[in-house]
Amino acid sequence: MATKGDSVYKHKSNSREYLAALTSYPSYCKLLYGKGKAYDNLINWIMSFVNDSNEETLIPDLKEIAKQSRVTYSNIAKYLQEIYLDIFDLNFDEPRKFVSDNDRVCCLYINYLGCFTYFNIGLNTIPKQNEQFIFSFVNPKVGSSRFWVKNVRHEIFNGKQIVSIDLTHERPNLYLQLLKEKAFLNNELHWKEYYGELYLDTKERLISKNKSL
Repeated sequence: MATKGDSVYKHKSNSREYLAALTSYPSYCKLLYGKGKAYDNLINWIMSFVNDSNEETLIPDLKEIAKQSRVTYSNIAKYLQEIYLDIFDLNFDEPRKFVSDNDRVCCLYINYLGCFTYFNIGLNTIPKQNEQFIFSFVNPKVGSSRFWVKNVRHEIFNGKQIVSIDLTHERPNLYLQLLKEKAFLNNELHWKEYYGELYLDTKERLISKNKSL
């Protein structure tokens, strides 16, 4: 929970998190393969590992990966991070590469404890407000893969539909949402908290003031 004066949460990712994300989404890695990057051999290993593995196969440690991929061990951690961040860059520049033919382009705006990121994906079913949404690829970015749908926006731009989905770490609380709406309508709540995250002391004040509701 946020309190006034709190420092913004920032997740510190590690190589195992990058590796888990990349092996879970090999199709994203494939988009970077063959571009002449220094990490090509590591991407090739990731795709081969995923193709040859099953649910019980454990991901090797970094030393074993270096041996199997013929990548210098000292470069493994650096390349994992570079692949991951380059996928995000490509996602921003060419979102259509991450969308199947029959899917809609959806931009996920993710707020986890004040740590923000966004990612374009293709969905054939648009989630509803307050539903749970799991997307493990962003775990190295924000420190979680489980979120709740806070809001869904539909826009038409240049004749095409764009869907934006706000995801948050906060589990839906319909009672608190009612108090939030009431306070905002009565000009008792700042718009930053109304559209963003409530401070802990604001939550306590709203609940205390409306005990009879």
